[in-house]
Amino acid sequence: MNKTTAQIKDERLTIMAPNARTASVMSLELSKVQEGEFTLNETKDGGTALEFKPAGRKTSDVIAVYNKSSDASKALKAVFEAIGGSKKRNVIGFMLYILKILALTIFVIIIIATLLFFALGQTVKDVATEGAMVSGNNTQDIIDTAPLPVGEPFLVDEYVKTLEE
Repeated sequence: MNKTTAQIKDERLTIMAPNARTASVMSLELSKVQEGEFTLNETKDGGTALEFKPAGRKTSDVIAVYNKSSDASKALKAVFEAIGGSKKRNVIGFMLYILKILALTIFVIIIIATLLFFALGQTVKDVATEGAMVSGNNTQDIIDTAPLPVGEPFLVDEYVKTLEE
């Protein structure tokens, strides 16, 4: 004998109960399932009914009636497992979405940092060149025309005089 199964597909919970007194299939909207409640109730003729009560309603809809309460309990467990599995998939999907956003943000930050690095590097180089031009000295000329004495102490004033000449 087959057992009751439940699965979520296309935002609908489908319950298939081939082992109920009368085989049945019921499909419910997932949004209504998340707001409502599933229960097991004894029937007048000694069976156990798997029922769904939508939020805001006083009466329940019978999904299936089972001869044994253990079959009804297994059916209810199958329903809860399907709903729980759906929530796990939603959490995993949300986590993947967050990881994608995080990766994109890091990529953008790296691009901006790279652009700023090159832009600021050029700006610093330009400022140094402009500073040398404003002072009237070319840094290359200073290096070429005023060699520093090696191994001998010297006065800075004497060095400056050699640059002015």
